Amino acid sequence: MHNRESRFFRIWAEWVVSHRALVALVIIGTTAFLASRLGKLQMDSNPDLWAPQKHPYVQTTNLLDQVFGGRNYTVIGIVPKQGDIYQPEVLAKVKRIQDSLELSPHAVKHNVLSFAARKVKQVKGGPDGMEVRPIMEKVPQTPEEMQRFREAVQSMPFYVNALISPDGKAVAVVADFKQDASTPNFITLNHDLHDIVDRERDGSVDIYLGGLPIVGEAADRQFMKMPILRRGAVDHHAGSILVIPEFSGNAIADADRHFERYLECRRDGLPRCPSRPSKHHYPDPGDGRCGWARDPDIEAILRGIWTLAGGRIHRSAGESAGGS
Repeated sequence: MHNRESRFFRIWAEWVVSHRALVALVIIGTTAFLASRLGKLQMDSNPDLWAPQKHPYVQTTNLLDQVFGGRNYTVIGIVPKQGDIYQPEVLAKVKRIQDSLELSPHAVKHNVLSFAARKVKQVKGGPDGMEVRPIMEKVPQTPEEMQRFREAVQSMPFYVNALISPDGKAVAVVADFKQDASTPNFITLNHDLHDIVDRERDGSVDIYLGGLPIVGEAADRQFMKMPILRRGAVDHHAGSILVIPEFSGNAIADADRHFERYLECRRDGLPRCPSRPSKHHYPDPGDGRCGWARDPDIEAILRGIWTLAGGRIHRSAGESAGGS
């Protein structure tokens, strides 16, 4: 078996050497092609990547999302710098944001809600029965129209803390978005939202954004600051799969040496070995005992390992200590 493998590699090596120009061109061409695609790389943080799609809970969640939406709610808060929301200019902004979001390709249109949405109604009784009409059919312009709108809002108390603050000094537009292959991360998902909202920013109002997509976008932008995202890094000590960022320099290798040293400390029973490292307390491979790791990259990697697979690593370390 060994001789057969040796003959194979000898033949392969001789072929590579005899066709070295061709091999070099193929390597250069492949490298150039892959390098040309770097500009199109995108981070994919879609939660569906990590969820087991055949699990019944996940399948039910996906079905509910397809029918009703509701996975990526975002709240747009509009706060006038002077006065309350009962101003034509403020309500006109609500109307424009509502109309623009309904035209956004990734918005779940029936889940875009504000006082400008047709499905947000005023319901009141009348001599001929119940009267139902949109609470704001058009932007109020005159003081009389604004007063009627104010009274309509006050007659529907369940809109308070949903679309308007109790003091009337902030108004909200609630939107929902669907994530698909064209929006692999929250940055691309929120692109249209930011364009729509930024058009309405001026000196008369403050506009705030909140919700899972906004938090997810902030996390995505932080991850993109790292040199490389390394998915599915294998922790061979615990036999588990971790998802940790790849840091610059030799941080991964240094962290690996730190962990190897930790296992050695466990086996040797050194008194400074903690059963579970606390902050800044990690084995130092350079001083021959359990010491301190001060490099922030190494610390982040080690803390990630302990957070994501701490129990399993601890058991692995205990088994190594027991077997020695």
